[in-house]
Amino acid sequence: CALPIYAYIQLVIYIVIIIALNVNKVITDSWTALSFVVLVVISILYFNLINVFRIKGWVNPILKLSIILIKLDGVEKVSETKRIIKYLNEEFGSFVVKIKLKFYKKQLKIEQNIHEICDRIKNNSSTKDKVRIVQHLIKLALSDRLLTDQELEFLEKVTKKIGLPKITLKAILRLHIYVTEEDIRKQKLNKNYVNS
Repeated sequence: CALPIYAYIQLVIYIVIIIALNVNKVITDSWTALSFVVLVVISILYFNLINVFRIKGWVNPILKLSIILIKLDGVEKVSETKRIIKYLNEEFGSFVVKIKLKFYKKQLKIEQNIHEICDRIKNNSSTKDKVRIVQHLIKLALSDRLLTDQELEFLEKVTKKIGLPKITLKAILRLHIYVTEEDIRKQKLNKNYVNS
């Protein structure tokens, strides 16, 4: 598995320390140096595992809300899956992405509780994080450039339940180019009116 760049930097720093200690005859036994390197590698791996579990509290609710959104129309579209993968790649390193994709695929088979998820986000996230969640959900909903009535209703519900004002949702939506089902109905109505 690929480690993040900071883990490699940390490893290089430890190696430089070992060399410096060796030069100054602080470490004279090669086994002592080897055990030091092993401890360093273990600490890096431990840090990465801790990081994965810390990330769990942030990304799992987002993935669960994404699943609810994807299931609204009953079909998981390729564009939606690509959007999930893109989101994970933007947020995390390859090690975490693999873990979260497995989590996502398992969660697709499970019924999600929107109230529980939103309560968790509302009580444990900053306003900035809540806005990021809504932004992600909007990008996911608009992955096919069509905002359905169900998707809009879902976005409004989530926005309200996590404690953001509706104006925040509207402001983020204005940043995107998309068509709503309402737009399509109006267009058909206008077309029928013109043809009459």
